[in-house]
Amino acid sequence: MAQTTAAWATQVHGTNPQNLIEYIMRQKIYDSLYWKQHCFGLSAEALIDKAVEVSFVGGMFGEPRKPTDFACLLLKLLQIAPEKDIVLEYIRNDEFKYLRVLGAFYLRLVGRAADVYRYLEPLLADYRRIRVRNPDGSFGLTHIDEMVDQLLTQEYVFNIAMPRLQARSVLEGTGQLPPRTSTMQEVFEGKKADMEAEILAQLREEGVYDFVDAKKKREKWKLPRRKGEGKDEGRQGRQGSGKRSRDEGDREDGEMVPGGGGGGGGGAADSMSVDETNRLRASLGLPPLKQ
Repeated sequence: MAQTTAAWATQVHGTNPQNLIEYIMRQKIYDSLYWKQHCFGLSAEALIDKAVEVSFVGGMFGEPRKPTDFACLLLKLLQIAPEKDIVLEYIRNDEFKYLRVLGAFYLRLVGRAADVYRYLEPLLADYRRIRVRNPDGSFGLTHIDEMVDQLLTQEYVFNIAMPRLQARSVLEGTGQLPPRTSTMQEVFEGKKADMEAEILAQLREEGVYDFVDAKKKREKWKLPRRKGEGKDEGRQGRQGSGKRSRDEGDREDGEMVPGGGGGGGGGAADSMSVDETNRLRASLGLPPLKQ
């Protein structure tokens, strides 16, 4: 009969699959002209031809309330209960967008939570526009990704109550789903890598090393540190050894001035005369300073 659920259909969420659409809406669909003319004796394969002809989505519209062709085909899917592989082919088809939305809506109603996340989340990267018939009879525009987001987050879509969906974090914790990776994250990582490569290439052209190479070069050749860099390490070294570092003791002639140790900051060396300094340097085996 036209209103009877297929004999091979199993209960969904503890009830007849057709009961997922409320009684009043079901009766409106059964009484509609489209249901009587196009949905009688329709199989899962023949339904594809009807879904391809659909030009908008929606539930009930106008006054008196009338069902859309999309709602009629959705109820027909609940009635004939096609195999899961057939529904997945609806969803994977990227040529006919209304067929994809119909399959996604049906899977959201009857599918397990893990399957809903697994097969509907990839559709969030589909940004094609679709037409929507509003309850007042007017038309609007939305996108497939927005439609799928409503299926995953809203309690009612087109006045049809969505079955309770288990939280994704729970499914991840039990190992039924891997952590979700957004497609935007992949785009971001690609843009980030391109920017880093461009910046490094520009620095090499200008003869500027990146921070890691510059730090290694300073440590190798004992180049002067930047202002504020390694301040604590330098202070500990001066207090422990009592000797001045090379960058602090160098003068214009490239020689180290002796006697500048300790925490006095080299004040003793500055107060010595040239003769006294030369005598001290001679005792250390160093050449005298030029006067």
